[in-house]
Amino acid sequence: MRIVLGVLGTIFFGCLPNNTSAQTNKPNFIIILTDDQGYNDLGSFGSPLIRTPNIDKLAKEGLRLTSFYAQPICGPSRTALLTGSYPLRVAEVNNTKRSHPMVHPDEILLPEILKEVGYRSACIGKWDINGHKQDFEQEELLPTRMGFDYWFGTPSSNDRGINVVYRNEKIIASKITVDTITQIYTSEALEFIDKNKANPFFLYLAHNMPHTRLGASKEFKGKSKFGLYGDAIEEIDWSVGEIKQKLIDLGIEDKTIIVFTSDNGPWRARGTHGGSSFPLRGNKISTWEGGVRVPCVIWGGDNLKSGIVSDQVTSTMDLFPTFASLAGASLPDTLTLDGQDITSLLVTNGRSSELEELYYYYVDTHLQAVRSGEWKLVLPRPRAPEWIPFAKKSLWRHEDMEAVRAMELYNLKNDVGERRDVAQDHPDIVQRLYELITNARSEIGDYNIIGQGARFYDNGERRPDVKNWQSKSIDSIDRNIKLHPFYNDGARNL
Repeated sequence: MRIVLGVLGTIFFGCLPNNTSAQTNKPNFIIILTDDQGYNDLGSFGSPLIRTPNIDKLAKEGLRLTSFYAQPICGPSRTALLTGSYPLRVAEVNNTKRSHPMVHPDEILLPEILKEVGYRSACIGKWDINGHKQDFEQEELLPTRMGFDYWFGTPSSNDRGINVVYRNEKIIASKITVDTITQIYTSEALEFIDKNKANPFFLYLAHNMPHTRLGASKEFKGKSKFGLYGDAIEEIDWSVGEIKQKLIDLGIEDKTIIVFTSDNGPWRARGTHGGSSFPLRGNKISTWEGGVRVPCVIWGGDNLKSGIVSDQVTSTMDLFPTFASLAGASLPDTLTLDGQDITSLLVTNGRSSELEELYYYYVDTHLQAVRSGEWKLVLPRPRAPEWIPFAKKSLWRHEDMEAVRAMELYNLKNDVGERRDVAQDHPDIVQRLYELITNARSEIGDYNIIGQGARFYDNGERRPDVKNWQSKSIDSIDRNIKLHPFYNDGARNL
């Protein structure tokens, strides 16, 4: 596959001066990724309690995506964003799939592609594609060994606070209070932008907040109507405002794209320290909409039409090919991506007939649903499937790991809360979406199948976990599950 800068990319930045060099004419990219922020937790996405004026202004001046998908938990979500692929397709160390991926160092990440066309890149914040560890068993898994020129941040999440902070490949601090981490990251981000204002850059700012343990600086603590969780988000909103103002001060706002989004749905099991996915069903870890549909705002200065709202199906995986296209980068012919270039969406009124509206809902290695256009097909599954290692932990709400006894079909345009199963009314749509499931199982894989397109870079057995489940069908695990007539002997393990 090759992706090169096309006509749409030229139009997108056509307002840039004609006398600029090819290098300085390239757009800058900033991804601001929050941790465990729910769909409803921005003013522009309906929150009545959390004030986010800076992000809301980005949405007003740019594009708000209302059917934008991540993955249901931290590590897989970051893996998908940085590789442009479903995590089950991505190669891992020792050919072993993990709940939190340990991405193989031979995988091609977005900053490596951009580096080939002259970009400087920085990862500031949470890394978490090294097996959810607070250290690095292999130095090859450091961000600076996987394409980034600079890293300042934490190896993993702040479940027990900020244990260590790295600058590039050295630990520079330990036991940093969570109250100051957003301000520290913001300062680092502003410095990186300032140093690279004359050259194209990619900034990946992956906040630890609002993942628990929560924190906020004294300027924001106690100020939100949504408690400490709201304080943390309002401080992130301040950070977004600082970054945008820096771009304006440097005169590079019209050659910079900002994407603001979250890595998954809210961690509602944390009570008041978790957010809201309203009006969606489900939360973090779930493949109901609230677990994977996240707020997304894209801003591009005067290059984007203002106030556009799009319900077209898009995902974090689309950022890889889109940025590559806009940067004029080429991809290896042998590299298969699951994301698609959404430049056509950015330069229209929020709807592009060129794009395929398709998303597969995986949690860990388990394929649980598919969306095609406005339709979503949910597959039968037992409660807390045993092939999902963390499913039985007391970290999740019961309804997020509940059993599904039969195929269910939802029209997300009319029923975004997934309350009315209409499978019996639309057998033709059920069959069409089930065929998409069959394709994904063959190409990407499932908990008991190795996909033909899955990548492996180490010698030895591939996905040793699969053999544990090949002989188990879901209706033998849960006798109350009713298999649809579409199931045959070869698909009973769905």
